[in-house]
Amino acid sequence: MQIAMKWILGAFLPVAVALAGCAPGAGPADAAAAAPPPTIALRLSSWGQTMLTWTISADGTGSYTEAEGVATNFRNYTLVTRRLDAGTAGYAEIRTLLASTERHAGNGIACTLQITDQAYGRVSWNGVETPFNFGCRSKDADAMIAGIEKANGRLKILAANGDILNTEQIGSPQ
Repeated sequence: MQIAMKWILGAFLPVAVALAGCAPGAGPADAAAAAPPPTIALRLSSWGQTMLTWTISADGTGSYTEAEGVATNFRNYTLVTRRLDAGTAGYAEIRTLLASTERHAGNGIACTLQITDQAYGRVSWNGVETPFNFGCRSKDADAMIAGIEKANGRLKILAANGDILNTEQIGSPQ
């Protein structure tokens, strides 16, 4: 009887354990599906100066900050922050535009050619960052940059009539 029991346990227990992993329940895929959509944020700089920042939450609320009155030397301008309310559809649109950036979250993108004096920055997904450089050239980088430019343009339109939350003078007034 002991031999038969050992054989049954030896033969069927591993199969039962393996099949238990196939049972419905909270696995990694379920956890990812249940995770809330990320807050997306962008910071774009040029020559060490912030030119554009924005954040958008899954409900479409956030803020949009853009440099206004930028002189050619990047030393005198005003950062204007506006309230953003794009709604859930606006959030979904921005997330779709940035899909190629989200795929690279936590990593950089390989470049075949680097133009050193272009704007650069990072997009973050709940704090997990994807660095970018507009001087970076490759198939993946071109797709990522195109998505960032489209998202920036769309958010500029969506925030245009938003309440001004803050202004910050950089350098001396012109």
